[in-house]
This record gives sequence, C-alpha cells and structure tokens, in this order.
Amino acid sequence: MLNLLKASLLGVLVCCLVVGTLGCRKKGRGDDGMPEEGLGEIEKIYDIEIGEGEWDAPSAISSELAEVYQTVYFDLNKSTLRPASRAVLEAIADDMRANRHRFVRTIGHCCDRGTNEYNFGLGERRAESVKAYLVALGVDPGRIRTLSKGEEEPAVPNVDESNRAQNRRVEFWLVEK
Repeated sequence: MLNLLKASLLGVLVCCLVVGTLGCRKKGRGDDGMPEEGLGEIEKIYDIEIGEGEWDAPSAISSELAEVYQTVYFDLNKSTLRPASRAVLEAIADDMRANRHRFVRTIGHCCDRGTNEYNFGLGERRAESVKAYLVALGVDPGRIRTLSKGEEEPAVPNVDESNRAQNRRVEFWLVEK
C-alpha cells in the first residue's frame, strides 16, 4: 500500500513538472508566439512606442497612401488570401519596411451570412491572415495589430451577393509616429 502511495505521488509530481514546463513561454518568443530575434536592434532603430489608445485612432490617409493600403477581399467563408490580395500586401509591406514610423491595424469584416459570433471569428481570422502575410514579407509583427468587426460595419448594404462580396474584406488603419 505504501509503495502504491509513493508511486501515485511520484506520478502527480511528474505531471506537475510536465504541465509547468509546457505552460512556460519559450525564451525569445513574443506574446503572439513569433520569434523575437533581433528585437533589441529593432527597438533601437524605431525607438517608437505606440500607446494602446493610439491604435484606435487612424491617421488620415493621403490619396497616395490610399493607393497602397487598399482593401483586400475574401471569398465566402474563407480567410485565405486571393492572388490579387497578395500583390496589394506586397506593396503595403514595401511601404512599411521603407517607413518605419508607420504602424497598421488590420480590420477584418464579413457579410451577413452566418451568426454574429461566427462572423467575429471569421473577421479575426481574416485580419490575422493579412498580418501573417505581412510578417512573412519582413514587417515587424509589433507594428501590426488586428481587429474584427464581424458583420457590424458593412461597406455596402447586404442586399445581394455582389454587395456581400464587397463586405468580405480587410481594411487598414494607419498609425504614424
């Protein structure tokens, strides 16, 4: 009986150690799980901090920047990027790499198909898909925030399929420091 108790305690101890180890954040990774390699150098280059409230107030976008920061569109129930969207995002990444004082918020939107809860999740997946592509193109993930509006702010009324297609989108808010 005593051996069974010892074995049980040892098993509980091992489980606690495993769970504790798995729950630890890996060194060199940010809150989003992305590697922070060279982050100290990035902070030295930028030396810019964006306050939490500043992410909610977009900067005015000039017509020149509006041509770069174009809305990207998605297929029904999808968060995968279209080929045309990739070209837009490559231009955005080029601009962000050249203008390190620019930060961007990607805002995911949906049409009225599906529940509110589902559409908020889909909008978030769309915004995250855009962020992931920009990061893969060399934009620092700390300069991008995501937001989902779900179906709450349609670009046009959801009266037909043509309009619904215009509401399946990610838009950009610029924050400049």
